[in-house]
Order: sequence, then C-alpha cells, then structure tokens
Amino acid sequence: MKRNKSGDARVPLRKRPFGIEAFRVEGCIEAERVHAEWDGRWVYASTALWNHAQIAIAVEEAFVEVDARRARLELLCGAPEELMLAMITCCDAIDVAEYEVSGHRRVISA
Repeated sequence: MKRNKSGDARVPLRKRPFGIEAFRVEGCIEAERVHAEWDGRWVYASTALWNHAQIAIAVEEAFVEVDARRARLELLCGAPEELMLAMITCCDAIDVAEYEVSGHRRVISA
C-alpha cells in the first residue's frame, strides 16, 4: 500500500471483466470526513475509511469458508463491489455513493 500527498491509501485493485467499473464514496466515520475512489485500477481512500473497510472485510471473511490459497491482500482488495460495500457499511453517514457499470454512472446521494 502506498500513500499519496494527502496521506490517502493508494492500492491497486484488480479489475474483473464484469461488474462495476469505478466507484466513489464520501461520508463520515465518528464525525471524521472520509472518502474513497476507485478509477478502475487504483483505490484512493482516506486512511480511516481504508482501515475500517479492511477490518469489515476481514471479519466477514472470518465467517465464510475461504480458499486457503488466496493471498490476504487479494481477500481485502479482491472485488471492487466487495470493497465498496465494506466502505459504505463502515460509514456512520453517507453523503455520496456512486459507481459506474456498463459505461453508465449511477449516483446515490443524500
């Protein structure tokens, strides 16, 4: 995991040939503004949201039968949909959630 100038996590996320093509999430965790964006390759996320999402995914995976050969990073950063859902679930409040699928942008906002 790398960090950009603002301290956000920057992580490559594998893209599958189906599913969403990009996403963006903005919200709050414990009154702290958080955000994440996946551009089809890289996830840029505030540290708080990234850390909360990693924990949420790890907890969910603990309750699911997991193929032991999969790498831990692949579990945490495997599917864009999985990461977006975890990030939305971690937020106390969501201001914007948007994603792109089949070239169409879908926006869900407060």
